[in-house]
Amino acid sequence: QNFLALINRWVLDILSQSTGQAFIGAGQISSDNLIAILANAAVAVGIFLLLRQDWQAKPSGELFAETRRLYRYVWLVYALALALLGTQQVFHFLFLVGLPDSGVGEVEFANGLSLALTGIPLWVFVRSIVTRSWQDPSEQESLLRRIVIFLVIMAGAFGGLVGSAGLLNAVLFFVLRLISGAGPDGQALWGDAGEALAILLPYAAVWFYHQSILRQDLLLPPGLQDAERDNIARFSSPALRRSGLRRTYLYLLALLGLAWTLIGITGFLTTLVTLLAGRAPGLDVATIRGLTETLSAALVGLPVWITSWRLAQLEAAVEGEAGDHAWRSLVRRGFIYLALIVGLAGVMVGAGLLFFNLFSAALGNDAEDLLTDVLQSVHVIVLYALVLVYH
Repeated sequence: QNFLALINRWVLDILSQSTGQAFIGAGQISSDNLIAILANAAVAVGIFLLLRQDWQAKPSGELFAETRRLYRYVWLVYALALALLGTQQVFHFLFLVGLPDSGVGEVEFANGLSLALTGIPLWVFVRSIVTRSWQDPSEQESLLRRIVIFLVIMAGAFGGLVGSAGLLNAVLFFVLRLISGAGPDGQALWGDAGEALAILLPYAAVWFYHQSILRQDLLLPPGLQDAERDNIARFSSPALRRSGLRRTYLYLLALLGLAWTLIGITGFLTTLVTLLAGRAPGLDVATIRGLTETLSAALVGLPVWITSWRLAQLEAAVEGEAGDHAWRSLVRRGFIYLALIVGLAGVMVGAGLLFFNLFSAALGNDAEDLLTDVLQSVHVIVLYALVLVYH
């Protein structure tokens, strides 16, 4: 943190900006950070030497190894978070710097660059240590390692979906404005696309990179004959764990895609019903943006859900022990039960709103917008009933 504070103020100085606007360490001076760095480094070296002596004594049990593993992955995630936040801010500045009234400035660029200059080298360093540790079979099969990989992949996938939906929204908003007669708005297209790309590029890179790591984990050991590989794929516990990893990844993506799809469709239908019922002031900018944002979320989430769900179902449909294991797997049943709960909850909420509006009208309360309220409830019931019935 002290090193980051130093870098942050130095970059602000180079760009002739006030160091009081630093992301971290705004009220400090360089000597404060240097003293803290030296003091912490001395303590860290002492602890490292003690730990090395403990390792040379070959401690028994897994607690020591698990603690070291946790320490490494905490640093890995921390460095990755710094790198992601920094690169996102740098891209945001680069894409929007020429746009009038964008609100971006050199302070944002300096803070983002400082985070990136600190986080990326730190991540590369910690990553090299973690990668070397994977030569140990116990590290490859570590539960903590798998959890971290899945969490990072899901974070990257979520950011990738946010960026993709934002980029699609920018295009749809521009097109719908043309169709509605509101006229083109190039600045809005530029601004929306720039903000979306600033999120999409770093998070998609994280997603695909860690997805490649997971794909390597799914590979069977090289140098085996086909018959041997088939035998391993069917009966060995390492192969079952690999198929379990793939299955978990697919169902997590399917869950993320389904959530995006439901949120997008629900929001789109809500805005559309409001528009058609005359409760919105026509196709103004706010209504158009509401339609395009929700439609973009649905159009981005739907392919993710369909693709992931289809691949998972193909695995469960395979004849033999592998398919039977996939069919009875806990992660598959967990996904289905969760989808059933979501579908049932949506139907209950929609039905509750429907009966509330009908009873309120029957009791003489204001029913001016009864038809609109009923249609809003009905589309929620129908949508989530489809989810419930299908699963």
